[in-house]
Amino acid sequence: MLVVIAIISILAAMAISQFSNAAQDTREIIARQQLAVVQEAASNWAAKSVGKVTAAGGLPSTVEGVRTSYNAANTIALRYAVFRDYL
Repeated sequence: MLVVIAIISILAAMAISQFSNAAQDTREIIARQQLAVVQEAASNWAAKSVGKVTAAGGLPSTVEGVRTSYNAANTIALRYAVFRDYL
């Protein structure tokens, strides 16, 4: 009887461990999906910004200019504000 209880407890511990791993895997997948959405929004913002003329008679924006404007936003909130409309 003691052996049966020991086997059941081992199996229960393995099952609980698998459920715990599944929850962590789910959180990681959701985080990766959210990161992909943010990356896509930033890419769309950059693609739309390159070549855009900001003033009458002005020169179109270059990739370097777009990168500089993104890097000028030195906090997470400011960088998010740059491409927030693309989310």
